[in-house]
Amino acid sequence: MEKQDHSHNISALMGRIDLEKPKPQDVDEFRRILREVPELIQTIGKLSVQSRNRLIETGPFSNSMREILAFDIELLAKSLEYDTSTPLEQLIIDNILSCYLRYHIYEITYHEMIGKRGTSLTVSTKWEQVLSYSQRRYHQSIELLVKMRRLGINVQVNIATKGGQQINLTKQSGGLNGS
Repeated sequence: MEKQDHSHNISALMGRIDLEKPKPQDVDEFRRILREVPELIQTIGKLSVQSRNRLIETGPFSNSMREILAFDIELLAKSLEYDTSTPLEQLIIDNILSCYLRYHIYEITYHEMIGKRGTSLTVSTKWEQVLSYSQRRYHQSIELLVKMRRLGINVQVNIATKGGQQINLTKQSGGLNGS
């Protein structure tokens, strides 16, 4: 059975099921499409992406800075080889990206706050703790990705071609190598 292109009606369907009392058939149709084309989750509803977008939208940034941050996150994901990573590595990279963004939002907020006169030592100390905790989470996520990639878990896919020849592709955390 060939997959249909649902891109043209997915937005309308989402609008209908986001109502307070959606029609059960619309909800069923949406679930069916998600099962048929699970890749849609990557573009319309991946929670990690939604969370990062919300951080960028609500953070203490100008519009131009929001655009720069979104692009910066995209570049960081590419540099961490997100698209060619295993699903487990992608979860860790998602966490790294969120921690990176959150840590820098806290840094900006902290520096804006201490730049104002009248900031108490208690408030300042509390923000130092928030920054330390945020930085620790960020570093732990990076360390976890490094450890996973050092393990070098190999995934091998064998593809038979016409004429009986076989192509072996191995995925070793961080790239796809043909042999």
